[in-house]
Amino acid sequence: MFIFVFKLLLPFQNQKLENDIIYIFAKIVLMVRILLLLLRKLLSIRPLTYIIHTVNT
Repeated sequence: MFIFVFKLLLPFQNQKLENDIIYIFAKIVLMVRILLLLLRKLLSIRPLTYIIHTVNT
């Protein structure tokens, strides 16, 4: 999966571009981790059914 994404983002082999993609990828991973932490906090405060309802609508 990740290799496929890298191949999509790398039409040509370029060391600088590769480093930029790794940096962007690291930032995305960090953002996802922060979002998951926020979701956990929301889940602990509000009932699960309420969140599922808001996601479905």
